Amino acid sequence: MQLTPTLSIFIDQPLNGAGEFVANGLDSIHSFGDILHFTLFSVGDAVITPIKVLYLFALMIVVVAVSRIASELLSKRILSRTRFEDDTKQTIGSAVHWTILVIGMIAILMPIGIDIKTLIGILNYNFFALGNAKITPLTVFYLILLTVVLLFLSRKLVDLLVKKILTRTALGLGARQAIGTIARYLVLFLGFILILETVGIDLTTLNVLAGAFAVGIGFGLQNIFNNFVSGLIVLLERPVQVGDRIEVNGVNGKVMAIGPRATRIKTNDNFTIIVPNSKLISENVINWSYRNDIVRIRVPVLVAPATNVALVKQLMLDAANEHPDVSKEPIPSVSLLKFDADGLSMELGVWSRVAFHKPGALQSQLNFALIDKFRANDVKVSKANNGGPPVSLSEDDEDAENNIDKKTPKKESGDKT
Repeated sequence: MQLTPTLSIFIDQPLNGAGEFVANGLDSIHSFGDILHFTLFSVGDAVITPIKVLYLFALMIVVVAVSRIASELLSKRILSRTRFEDDTKQTIGSAVHWTILVIGMIAILMPIGIDIKTLIGILNYNFFALGNAKITPLTVFYLILLTVVLLFLSRKLVDLLVKKILTRTALGLGARQAIGTIARYLVLFLGFILILETVGIDLTTLNVLAGAFAVGIGFGLQNIFNNFVSGLIVLLERPVQVGDRIEVNGVNGKVMAIGPRATRIKTNDNFTIIVPNSKLISENVINWSYRNDIVRIRVPVLVAPATNVALVKQLMLDAANEHPDVSKEPIPSVSLLKFDADGLSMELGVWSRVAFHKPGALQSQLNFALIDKFRANDVKVSKANNGGPPVSLSEDDEDAENNIDKKTPKKESGDKT
């Protein structure tokens, strides 16, 4: 392949210097047409001029537009009718997009005079040598293509392993995800080594790069490497698994995925928090579902001092036993935490497996049930620390709150505290 910067009228004439080259080139330009046909450089037997560059850019825009339209049409009109998963549809659409793009780019080189032989020469142009391997544009293309294929196959292998094969075992979701993630890391590691061997790169020539990578870990990449190793430790030891409900650094939610760098936690407000894996190793982590899937929920109640304690206890137990999300074993319990002039401080404790990830919802539902039962049995809730009488929850006493406000002494503006 010959890549020669030159002027078309001076191809066969030697130039004595840059000044003569520019002077002769300017003398040859007499019109706008001469500028468009001015020779920029040659690629093999093809002479590249400004008009050909403009023509090439125009065709590139058309090829990109066609490839994108074809990809969107395939994804939204054809693949949407199939049962493929969304990731598979997106991968197929991207593959079609890049295939049309590559074929189109090769095709638009023909009209400007670059034939297959010249194109092969460009693809085999030697950038540099890595040991005995020559790094060419074709080598880089092979590396990128095979890496994309490896990433796609590794993801599909993990899906097959986690969703098809391991579901037949007694392993839980967290254990299946951990096995699948570790398997993917192994496939990527072995597959990348195989790719390097396939393109002719000897691994022994990468010792210098490995040393540079080690230095990078010691300086700028230490945090990333720490998170990666922490992620492996979490996957192997499994103190935290996918599906667990954890609390770390004030973040409370469900573990959605454990990645190579960070863990995704989804809160009950539908926010996704990204927590670095190192936090799961170095910080105190509360795992509500460690080796179990049941959680205790506490509902505090403060009733008037003169209330029948036995009645309140029975009403609270009835409200718990009637709720379908409350587990029968362990049984619900009621505790009297303290009693004083403010009232009786009691607490309903229930266990639930259904409302594991949304304990606040169950607590709210139990509060509604307790209000209904207290109203039906004329149980008064204490209005503590406000100097007022107990609050009646009876529906018959519609003016209860107004009466309380009237009986509560108000401070005059001239009073001093």
